[in-house]
Amino acid sequence: MTKNRWIVLVALAYMLSIGMALPIYAGSVINTSMVVDMSWNRQTLGLLVGANMIVNGLLAPGGAFVVQKIGVRHALIAGATLMALVSAALATIVTAPWQAILAFGLGLGIAGNLTGIIACQTGVAQWFDEQRTTALSLLYAAMGVGGFASVWIVTRAIEASHDWRAGWWIFAAAAAAGAIVATLVIRNRLDASGTMAGPGMPIAPDSGAARSVDETLTLGGALRSPFLWAVCLCMLASTSAAAFVVAHVQAYLRDVGFSPTGAASAVSLFSLATLGGNLAVGPIAAKSSPRIAYAAALGTLAIAMLILINVHGSPMLYAFAIIAGIGFGASQVGSMAILGHYWSTRLFPALTALGLLIQTAGGGAVPIIAGAYFDANHNYTAILVAIVLLNVIGAAVLMVARPPVHAPVAAVA
Repeated sequence: MTKNRWIVLVALAYMLSIGMALPIYAGSVINTSMVVDMSWNRQTLGLLVGANMIVNGLLAPGGAFVVQKIGVRHALIAGATLMALVSAALATIVTAPWQAILAFGLGLGIAGNLTGIIACQTGVAQWFDEQRTTALSLLYAAMGVGGFASVWIVTRAIEASHDWRAGWWIFAAAAAAGAIVATLVIRNRLDASGTMAGPGMPIAPDSGAARSVDETLTLGGALRSPFLWAVCLCMLASTSAAAFVVAHVQAYLRDVGFSPTGAASAVSLFSLATLGGNLAVGPIAAKSSPRIAYAAALGTLAIAMLILINVHGSPMLYAFAIIAGIGFGASQVGSMAILGHYWSTRLFPALTALGLLIQTAGGGAVPIIAGAYFDANHNYTAILVAIVLLNVIGAAVLMVARPPVHAPVAAVA
């Protein structure tokens, strides 16, 4: 059993890489090349990513329902099969912006929802009663490594073939392989009653700091907390920066003089650097608090976007990619850590869903707004400044807002 579960984890890590890392990171490379080659406007480039993010976020409850009804294995097979078919369509029959938006936004959005974090995290929860935190850490790390590798592979394929369609064929092949992996390796583990375990609750990273939680607090009470909405603002701020990077940074870097390969390398390095941010939050939070660690992550993102505004030369390019990746990686873990630190386990799923909905909807709008702004003004400067300010404001509000405290317990006579 011990050996089998680690084999399943490797398979789940591969599925998460094709479900999330490929569309987010490698998709950025192909979309940029496709939009440039087809002479489409930047709003189309933003719509591709924005639609994918919004679809993936809004369908998350539906994805959880599907996983619960048919199991992790069949959900992964269905998602990978759909991804292979949609990718083949993008490589062959898509010739108009609306077709690309429908395929990448809706088609790959649904496929990513089925093969993404809900199914894979549920698979880990089913198979790892012990060492679950370690397994989840390895699962999330796979997305950063997968993003780094996929950008390199796709970039080389497009360079060698001089055709962005080669990238979509790589998507199709990776997804087809994923369907085979899910069929042969992944099994739904049954619980003690003989029924299939449903989607597991997201597990908040252990901050290492003493927690102060009011276990009697209701969801309504949590929603009335200004601190909760400060956290949601921070989630929106960090996602806005990442959404711009994924959707527009390659086009922006080309505009300011970098080669397509150099621009793609920034996204690849950004993906890999998220691992550093994931790992940095724990020690910082343990020595201070999750609030300080999360605010530091937002400040790091703001610094990265300031570098991007004035980027020139390879050293600044790499500095931007590394700092932005660390900041975003830290914010990914930081948001979950802060929710798990200040609120009870009972409220964690609902509060996480609220935060993810806000950051997905808002983050999905950023690429669309940025594209429309560029088409009207032929630059991204105001958008980048707005993202910097949003992250700075988010960090400041987070530090000023009063976190919830443990309710006093009445003495027993």
